[in-house]
Amino acid sequence: MRLMGAAALILSALAAQVSAQSAPFANPADAARVDLIERASRSIVHVKAEQDSPSHDPYARMSDKERERVLKRDPKFFERLGSTPSKPRPMQEQGSGFVFDSAKGYVLTAAHIVRFSQRLSIVTPAGQEFPATLVGTDAETGLAVLRFEGATLPALPLATRQPRSGETAIIVGKMIPMSSVFASQGMVMGMAGHGEGSGEGFPSLTDYLAFDNLLPSGGMGGGPALNMKGEVVAVIAAIFGAQGYGQTAGTMGVPLADLRPVIDALVRDGKVKRSYIGLSYDCRNGKCSVFAVAKDMPAAKAGLQPGDILKTVDGAPVTTWVGLRRQIASKPLGARVKFVVERGGQMVTADVSLIEQPDEPTAMFEPMMPPMPVRTGD
Repeated sequence: MRLMGAAALILSALAAQVSAQSAPFANPADAARVDLIERASRSIVHVKAEQDSPSHDPYARMSDKERERVLKRDPKFFERLGSTPSKPRPMQEQGSGFVFDSAKGYVLTAAHIVRFSQRLSIVTPAGQEFPATLVGTDAETGLAVLRFEGATLPALPLATRQPRSGETAIIVGKMIPMSSVFASQGMVMGMAGHGEGSGEGFPSLTDYLAFDNLLPSGGMGGGPALNMKGEVVAVIAAIFGAQGYGQTAGTMGVPLADLRPVIDALVRDGKVKRSYIGLSYDCRNGKCSVFAVAKDMPAAKAGLQPGDILKTVDGAPVTTWVGLRRQIASKPLGARVKFVVERGGQMVTADVSLIEQPDEPTAMFEPMMPPMPVRTGD
């Protein structure tokens, strides 16, 4: 009798849910928004990126065979050390992504979620988990492309027009730990200029698109911001501040209207080829100074030296790190640019040829870098 009562209660609850879903919306405008979110959620994936945490214990990096050899020679070797070496524990970064090419299983997400991972997987809206591969990542625009096989999900279209301040924005993503779809309606606030102090992995060659959407922390990064046509206008890159009474929050996204060539390059080449000269510099209060010049790189060959104050490049004033980085990166490979620098109170010119940026640009400076943090990018 008790079981029958429980079953009747469940059926009653299900019937009420179905009735609620089929009932007309109190606000007719809700229908279009709910439909858009439900359609978009079929393309949203949960991204899991795992990497082995570095260990400060040199014995932790030993292979199993090396440990066996040590114990064979001295069975109490680790016991005398007072601890047994443990293998590195995996660290996991999680976020959202969305399918933008159904046929090939391509997923777009934020670069900082996946760029250092050794193992990748995605979880579909149906809860299926599949291994994924990193097709390409671009830290300077904050975008990454993944690929997976095993399921076919509908693709979300990418916007080709930059949204204007005041347009509606719907942000959709997978919330941790439930992995359920969350959505937030807000408004495009405008373009937020890139600050000089942005951290590693966040875009330097594009400005953020700012939204007033309130988002929960944990998992929404990498998800899409949609216009009311269902087109993706931005990939969510950062969520600042805490939500609550008297507190402020900001949501920033990488705008996609002008970045289709970047996405195509990631799919085609796994990276974006940009110009480079081998110069490390820092800018403070509108004054940019050279810290180091990479050996055998274009800047060194042109005669630029540590201590030079950068004045102009091709006639344009040099006042910010980002401004110069964008100017160099926008030039075609093989082009020549003219620097004017101040050295010892004198103005000196240098013609610098541009080459392709290496995969690890900071490695070019390691033997000569001063013992202080500097920005390296050109």
